[in-house]
Amino acid sequence: MKVPSLERERPPVAIAPQPKIRWSLPSRRQATHFARHHRLTLGVLIGLGIIGCLPYNLKPGGKVELLPLTQQQIQAKVSGRVGQVLVDGGNRTVVPAGTLLATLDVPDLETQQQTISKQIETQNASITVAKREIEVAQQQLSAAKVQLKTAGIRASFSARAAKRYHALSIEGAISEQVAEDYKRQADTEASDVQELEATVNEKLQSLKESQERIGVAQGERERLNKQFAFASDELKRARIEMPFNGILIDHHLRDKIGTYLDKGDTYATAEAADSGKLRARVQLPEVVADRLKPGKEVEVKLMAFPDAPIRGEVVSIEPSLHLIETEQSRSDNSGDTVTVAHPTEARLLGVIIQLPNKDGRLRPGMSGYAKVDGDTVPLAVAFTRSLVRFFQIEVWSWLP
Repeated sequence: MKVPSLERERPPVAIAPQPKIRWSLPSRRQATHFARHHRLTLGVLIGLGIIGCLPYNLKPGGKVELLPLTQQQIQAKVSGRVGQVLVDGGNRTVVPAGTLLATLDVPDLETQQQTISKQIETQNASITVAKREIEVAQQQLSAAKVQLKTAGIRASFSARAAKRYHALSIEGAISEQVAEDYKRQADTEASDVQELEATVNEKLQSLKESQERIGVAQGERERLNKQFAFASDELKRARIEMPFNGILIDHHLRDKIGTYLDKGDTYATAEAADSGKLRARVQLPEVVADRLKPGKEVEVKLMAFPDAPIRGEVVSIEPSLHLIETEQSRSDNSGDTVTVAHPTEARLLGVIIQLPNKDGRLRPGMSGYAKVDGDTVPLAVAFTRSLVRFFQIEVWSWLP
């Protein structure tokens, strides 16, 4: 049996469709009303927008320090005692490159050069004598060859005559005595040919010996010439010369006369002459590396001359960066206080600049602050670079 329901069934309720939301621009009245009530805020925003669009010249800056001038130690190239000092130092006088500054006395080299020179003279004399001997031997050899040729012709003629007269004596046409005379003459002339052949061989041997002697003497002279050239070069190296146009910063160099210097010892220190320009290093943060290039103008204010800014230009940019080091003092186990340098995350880029110094008031080692001319960008871009870079690098690195 079905139990009747206590509640009456409700008829279904029809749901009316929702009207679509339509976006429309505010009316002129509404806009005027909004502008009237928010005119101060709108004025501030418009003013900030105009200011943000103003051009601004970025000038990255950092600490600057004037670099020392180029220096070079002038060293002794050979061991010796200072004999002459031709140029004294410490007077800021510019010395041209190649100027003879001092000479070293090297007795061993001088004695060796004199000995070699005498030996060369001896060899030259030996070569001269040998050349004369060769000339005489060649003349004697030529004369002996002529005599040998003549004697050979006579000997051949006498031999044929003796043979012919011997045959005639056998036939009885002439006496045996005449034939014997011709035979003795032929034998004598044949003996003369043998003697002349021996003489020619002797002259040839003498000529060869003279040629060998002159060859040995010439080889010895060449060896001695090389030794003499080496000793001469070493003596030239005993001359101390100025390596470039500059000044000698050492005082009282004349007091070094008589001082013995080993090879490689420093005689003096040369410094490049001030050409009216000095170089300095500016330390700039790495984030401005994209704004730097040679030729950019730089404005420098030194601690010594704060009221006189100096204009220079970028010469070069160092290829590597370095960390900023902060010093911190602490006590170790022994109770002593030590200073430890800790590198921080900031990195600096070294920029080499050139500054005018015609009046000579700038000194190496001076410090201050420098600003490098950069690009012209809107003011808003200039002061939001750090924030934009934060999102471009830091936030990007967080993303998976």
